[in-house]
Amino acid sequence: MIPFDKFRKSIDRQTFDKMCMNAKILQEHGYREDRWKQNLFVKETKIGNIYADMRGTKEVPISECSEPLVWGLFGDLPIWKQGRIIKEEKQQLEKSGCTCRESFYSDPTDGFCIMCNKDFHAEGEFCSVKCEKECYGDEDCYACYKEIDFGEDVSHHVTYFPENVVRVHRSCHNLIHKTDKYPHLRPPKEEIIRFYHKPKKILKKKFRVKKMKEHQALIPTFT
Repeated sequence: MIPFDKFRKSIDRQTFDKMCMNAKILQEHGYREDRWKQNLFVKETKIGNIYADMRGTKEVPISECSEPLVWGLFGDLPIWKQGRIIKEEKQQLEKSGCTCRESFYSDPTDGFCIMCNKDFHAEGEFCSVKCEKECYGDEDCYACYKEIDFGEDVSHHVTYFPENVVRVHRSCHNLIHKTDKYPHLRPPKEEIIRFYHKPKKILKKKFRVKKMKEHQALIPTFT
């Protein structure tokens, strides 16, 4: 490992020590540091590779959050299966003391309905239109204001503190984070860093469940 991020910016001693502790746990779980990309760890499996990235990103510098960014390359494996693999991997690492994070570009789907917890083996957050409507009611995309077809939406944080979650098309979600088309819907950078640096007991799932309950109380009106 090296005390520099992917942009060649130096990493302070305290942060680097945390990274080294994480690296030790990663190695105990079968990861190895990439030969050519320092601070990037990979775990090779029969169905693909899982990565634990401590090189930092522009949105979340490693100096602000030493938690590894976990992601994977699984070829043609269904998205929901990929999401489940990453979710289970994160849980195992966190049990060993290495709290991880995921990119807000990633699809959180893992094949379980967030409303009834049914294992429905498909993409999306809900197993049925019934569960989606029970959770959200009938809504349009908060970005383009067009109707959202079942399974084509994602939950998006406009702000984290205070929390404000809206539903948008998957395509609009990409535009929010990767272009300047909807700048009013992009969360402030400092909030992104603060959110992903939260302790384990305050994870994204807790935010999502909390917002789900708020939606239920607001049906049929969404604000």
